[in-house]
Amino acid sequence: MFDATSGATYSFNPGTRYVTASIVKVAILGTVLCQAQDAHRALTSAERSLATSMIEQSDNNAATALWNDAGQGPGVGSFMSKVPMPSTTPGSNGYWGLTATNAPDQVRLVRTVAYPNAVLSNASRGYEESLMRAVTPSQKWGVSGGVPASATVALKNGWLPRSDGWEINSIGHISSATRNYVIAVLTSGDPSMSYGITTVQNVSSMAWQHLERGSPIGSLDAVATGPDRVAASGWAIDPDTKAAIIVQMYIDRRANALAWANRPRPDVGAAYPAYGPNHGYTMTMSTTPGPHTVCLFAINTGPGASKLLGCRAVAVP
Repeated sequence: MFDATSGATYSFNPGTRYVTASIVKVAILGTVLCQAQDAHRALTSAERSLATSMIEQSDNNAATALWNDAGQGPGVGSFMSKVPMPSTTPGSNGYWGLTATNAPDQVRLVRTVAYPNAVLSNASRGYEESLMRAVTPSQKWGVSGGVPASATVALKNGWLPRSDGWEINSIGHISSATRNYVIAVLTSGDPSMSYGITTVQNVSSMAWQHLERGSPIGSLDAVATGPDRVAASGWAIDPDTKAAIIVQMYIDRRANALAWANRPRPDVGAAYPAYGPNHGYTMTMSTTPGPHTVCLFAINTGPGASKLLGCRAVAVP
């Protein structure tokens, strides 16, 4: 996944290769558009008709026709080298759906459709993305999972039953007032199509939540007590700034202490590389012996609202 707002890229098992199934249709259309640009011409009415069927309906006959017109594997491979997609091998003998790829290459492909670049013109990009936004409703699953209806989703899915299970893939561009990212989720060996779709949509939902803008994110990891005191630790980030933010401790609904979330947390830095590793906090506050409720809030910076990181019931000796 590539987050255009922060410039960060996130990946899981980036070296694993998968069979594309129909997500390769995005690259097929990219090839046709790139070749038309090189020839200084617009797409013909026949090409536009085939492109619409191929992307919006995932029509395989239309894909085969454009695959052949583009020069099959060598032609599409030439476009892929421009993107670039170094770990992708076009399918041979007309089997375009057996193209082998990995997630980083698919993210680079969708970035070529979603954002200005030297490979596809703005007109070509806009045309392809308009088709990806208009896929038939029955095929709007995938990286739309967990994304609210107010966001704009341009996607293409692929599905293919094989001897060892289903290949279920989804790639797309998600944009809203608070998020702008491209994402590729590729799976193999799924026991059923529905299982694979559920997996992809769960990953998509986590990605959307991960890129929440405006309000802080973080965690209350631990609370400890000692004689007449309470200590708390965790981490906090405001997506609107890379700088440290303030965390406030409440005991029994009364605000009693403040601390900067500026301590080293390499694990947080690894999970949120765009914000750096120094977003941990620790704080200690005096209080009376007995039972108390301790709550920590991350104080918002910019748009959004302060966020509850967590509460704990404690007994102070």
